[in-house]
Amino acid sequence: MTPDEFRAFSSLIHEASGIHLGEVKYELLRARLGKRLRALGLDSYQDYLEVLERDPDGLETDRMVDVVTTNKTEFFREARHYEHLCERLLPAYQARLQAGKDPVLRMWSAACSSGEEPYSLAMVVQEALGSAGQIKILATDISSRMIRKGMEGLYPAERTATVPRSLLDRYFQPGPEPQSWRAAPRLRGLISFARFNLNDPDQFVFRNKFDAIFCRNVMIYFDRPTQEALVNRLAAHLAPGGYLYTGFSESLLGIKHGLKGEGASIYRKPG
Repeated sequence: MTPDEFRAFSSLIHEASGIHLGEVKYELLRARLGKRLRALGLDSYQDYLEVLERDPDGLETDRMVDVVTTNKTEFFREARHYEHLCERLLPAYQARLQAGKDPVLRMWSAACSSGEEPYSLAMVVQEALGSAGQIKILATDISSRMIRKGMEGLYPAERTATVPRSLLDRYFQPGPEPQSWRAAPRLRGLISFARFNLNDPDQFVFRNKFDAIFCRNVMIYFDRPTQEALVNRLAAHLAPGGYLYTGFSESLLGIKHGLKGEGASIYRKPG
């Protein structure tokens, strides 16, 4: 891959997903795009650029972004956020229920990867609320492959190692393969999975606002203008008093937004 080809791919990826690839990512990009060259039987990166240029339905561009994205996740990652959810958001929701107001708790796991985050959310909320109220969790990712994994809800035992055994027994069933677990139907039924591009403003069309948005460990791949645009789009779709949770390694310092900081990577919308 020549420097010009690297810059061309970087530009296409940024335009399609918001992901910013500096020159230090040269080897990573070369290796990951090599998978698409082999799959398509192409001889060079220039040939692949030409395929992307004549990609009328955008399917190959989606596949390119899919192989480039990093999908690191785990159950109950950055556990402090789940503790805060139980300490602050869920009591406020219970008070809302008692007051006879909107009975639906709406949460969005943006950049959900293979589904560990939304399933963690579902377990936490179920444990706290039981049968009270109504829970709706939207789980989205730019990777169609990850969305399929999340919908399946099937994980090898090493992936479920961070799930307490009591929760594993209540909310999972033995999977079809040895040493695997699958989210039980009652857990999967709380979550709607969908492909979503956080860098596309036209996709931000929601009927209702969210009580909580988890958008964690994805903005580290964006440049500052992309981060600011995304944070403000997310904030616009938070309900008053709702929370935005970002990754512990992500800072909104220097980003203009109307949210109030309430702890490590926790932001609340006034109201």
